Amino acid sequence: GGDILGTGFMPDALVSLTAPKLCAKNFSGRHFVGGRFLSPTLSKKYGVRMPPYQGVSQVMEISETASANGSAGGAVADSLEMDYARRLANVEVEHGRGQWEHYGDLETFTPGKYQVKCFNKISLKGLEGLTGDEKYDVRHDGIEGANAHAILLRSHKLKEEDVPKTCRAIARCGSGVNNIPVARMTELGIPVFNTPGANANAVKELVFCGMLIGSRRIIDGVNHMKELARQGIAKERVEKDKAMFGGRELKGKTLAVIGLGNIGAQTARDAALALGMKTVGYDPYLSVENAMKLPNDILLADSIKEAVATADYISLNIPYITGEGGTHGVINKEIVDAMQDDAVLLNFARGELVDSEAMKEFLDRGNGRYISDFPDDLLWDHDNM
Repeated sequence: GGDILGTGFMPDALVSLTAPKLCAKNFSGRHFVGGRFLSPTLSKKYGVRMPPYQGVSQVMEISETASANGSAGGAVADSLEMDYARRLANVEVEHGRGQWEHYGDLETFTPGKYQVKCFNKISLKGLEGLTGDEKYDVRHDGIEGANAHAILLRSHKLKEEDVPKTCRAIARCGSGVNNIPVARMTELGIPVFNTPGANANAVKELVFCGMLIGSRRIIDGVNHMKELARQGIAKERVEKDKAMFGGRELKGKTLAVIGLGNIGAQTARDAALALGMKTVGYDPYLSVENAMKLPNDILLADSIKEAVATADYISLNIPYITGEGGTHGVINKEIVDAMQDDAVLLNFARGELVDSEAMKEFLDRGNGRYISDFPDDLLWDHDNM
């Protein structure tokens, strides 16, 4: 209680008014993101959309009134401004939406450390750069991270309520970001990162595995032998029943790769060089870097329909994008009708890329296959799925 140095201001009032005054006096019209003030030019350059500090006009009016309180009042104000400036440099204070004591969980807060919250199981190898540095407090999946300054995730569908006000960055451990509300995070001034290419080799290998599964009915054969073993006649029938699961070789067949990013480019390259396959590719946004990875004799199509027309195998390697002009259901009836009757569609990108109804019609009418690691309520029990 009481005023300070005869200024006529209460301590709480000085804290609440002087801190915004610093922003009003020195940083008016700038954006405060990740512990830094950005000019409008830089804010636009880096795609940051954060409103300037609220109440600037009111603070300026209060500031002019406070200046009439003499040198003592000015000294107190300057002292508090310096304290506020120090707060801005601390990880305890998040970017412009309030002070630490107004939110968060003090019981799990470690002063001086950046808290990193992991959704899903993130590889320990990938986390070595953080866990080996004492500046970071890494909270693995299942451990509370109410004060997280950064979020790492894989497949977890992130909601706004998962993002504490302390959060300064979100990183998707993979290429797609469709499980993150990017537009809303942009409004909040939280940048979203991805890691394109980090899992490219792993996905490429899954594609090749899928081609073998789709060529020789390997899973059907395994299940058949398990049933014979249950009946006690596996040894007697194994050689005879092999003919039930005949297939075709990959060498000399045509692979269409839809999307020639990190994964698609590696898939096309190794299919041609290691498996002796012919390759066709489609990507309207092909980069120079990924073009350099492609096999020399690859044919580049002008449309998805053209690319799939002569393909024995089709690999989808494109991001899932919603909205107008997006990729939802991009493999529709028109595309499916252009495919060969015995084509094998490989989808290790996103389930929503494929129109399930159109795919069911395709599987019903021929000997085609659909290989995917995404569940589909309509197709999951189909004989050719």
